[in-house]
Amino acid sequence: MKLTALKAKTYETWQTLHTVTEAFAQVSTPQHDQVFKQEVRGYGDLRYKATWERAFTALLAKLLYDHNDDNRTLILLHFLAYPQAEGHSYLRPLLLEQFLMFPYGFNCLMQGLQAIAQYGTASYSTSVFDLSTFAHEFHTAAVRAGRTAELTATGTPLLVPSAA
Repeated sequence: MKLTALKAKTYETWQTLHTVTEAFAQVSTPQHDQVFKQEVRGYGDLRYKATWERAFTALLAKLLYDHNDDNRTLILLHFLAYPQAEGHSYLRPLLLEQFLMFPYGFNCLMQGLQAIAQYGTASYSTSVFDLSTFAHEFHTAAVRAGRTAELTATGTPLLVPSAA
């Protein structure tokens, strides 16, 4: 994703988050743009793409976490289908790391994977390869987040590559 598109997507996500949070408050004024830029500065220098990637994934993780009501759909739609269609699937590992910072983020994703294993992907065009990749990315992010004991206790569903 090009930097210009990433900035636009970050702003759109920020607006959505604030619109939902502030009960339809107007957030597209220049004053709010400064608030937006100040918030993004918290992730680094506005000149760098990595800053925008961190800001986008942090805002999107918060939006998904705050408004998740179905863990299976969370994975199939918001972690797999939308990012692929919108060209930011390469950010999924960072999005997972951000999502796992929330108190029940790990549980949401584990339950989502378990629901996919039990009920499948009906009405979603998700391949086994995409699910396997997601399970591996989730496993890696969970280990980085120090959730190894929980992974061992529950076992990561689906296909997680062996250590070989």
